[in-house]
Amino acid sequence: MSWTPEEASEEMLTIEEQDVEWFENHPDRILRRRTASPFEGATVRKRKPEIGTERVWVLVLRTQPVTRLYYIDPEDFWDYGEPAVNDDYTLMVMWEVINQNLIAANQKPSQVSLLDLQRIKAALIAYCKHQRRTMN
Repeated sequence: MSWTPEEASEEMLTIEEQDVEWFENHPDRILRRRTASPFEGATVRKRKPEIGTERVWVLVLRTQPVTRLYYIDPEDFWDYGEPAVNDDYTLMVMWEVINQNLIAANQKPSQVSLLDLQRIKAALIAYCKHQRRTMN
């Protein structure tokens, strides 16, 4: 399927809204793992035709704007059961492993490192503790 620039813009706005809403509903989380939308999958395949028909996954980082890391999981290595792979700490390790795989394949990794993720998570934990104390 081909998207016009207007449709592509609208689709990305919808995806952004869904990710932001998910984080609003999960205030203790910094990472979200989900399958790519058809638009995202087509966009990734256009840039990397070697992916073929593999399912494209997305790790979404709670930043402003939201940061996304796309990957494929042909062996279902990371998909051995929810919620086993659906907590921030496991997803942080996934992020780092995917980045290292991109580096090994001479591809551009995310600019967000494991240390950055740890800092973001620590800041969120401190913020949540502060909010609980001030509400009591």
